[in-house]
Amino acid sequence: MSVCWNCEFQVQDGWKFCPNCGTNLGDRTTGALYVVDATTGLFNAVFMQAVIGQEANRAVRYKRALSVLVVEADHAESIHREMSAAQLNQLLKELADTLVRSVRDVDTVGFLEAEGPPHFVMVLPETDEAGALLAADKIRRSVASHDFQSGGNWQRLTVSVGIATVHHERIGPQDLIDQGFQALQNGRGSGPNRTTSRHRRPVPRQGWRQEEPIGRWVTTSAGPPNAGISAQGARPLRPMNFERTSDSGH
Repeated sequence: MSVCWNCEFQVQDGWKFCPNCGTNLGDRTTGALYVVDATTGLFNAVFMQAVIGQEANRAVRYKRALSVLVVEADHAESIHREMSAAQLNQLLKELADTLVRSVRDVDTVGFLEAEGPPHFVMVLPETDEAGALLAADKIRRSVASHDFQSGGNWQRLTVSVGIATVHHERIGPQDLIDQGFQALQNGRGSGPNRTTSRHRRPVPRQGWRQEEPIGRWVTTSAGPPNAGISAQGARPLRPMNFERTSDSGH
């Protein structure tokens, strides 16, 4: 065993990089490559930008579906005022764990170190706009049904979601995080616990979903607990905390 020269973490002999901080063990002129957020345990904004760029390039080149979700806790300012920094960190970690459990194992969840209310980002490969709406609604139900042990007076939380989707008629990858933020802000006028996406093409109605067009945007409110299914042509969502579901595609 040896010790990392940067963080003093014990590493096995022969390793080239430290598993704790990412430093090149054989080159002291390099800096540490941190890809994990210390508070939430999720990938950080720098790493997520790289993931989104790579996935967007692949989606455009091979004409594959790709969606990005930007997630924000509702009433974030009130939560921030009422909780200490330590309590907030614990709540963010618990919320992060809940979000990870609500998506598929092929999806990537990260934390954005943005000023103001904390935001999470999710990268959903092989998922079109209709499938992303269903995935986002499942995420919101998962959060709303969770009893947050670290939340103090906020044991029940809701989140709102903004959706951005790669559209192949455009040239090159889009800045999907900015589009997700824009969708999230456009849906804020409809109240908390909402999913909002730019309405570029007709979204198949699922019967239970309440659609409220806002200009070129579509906002959906929560549906029943058994709605965690994929849209036609999208990859099935992996069921987690809800009853078994089936793929609605043909």
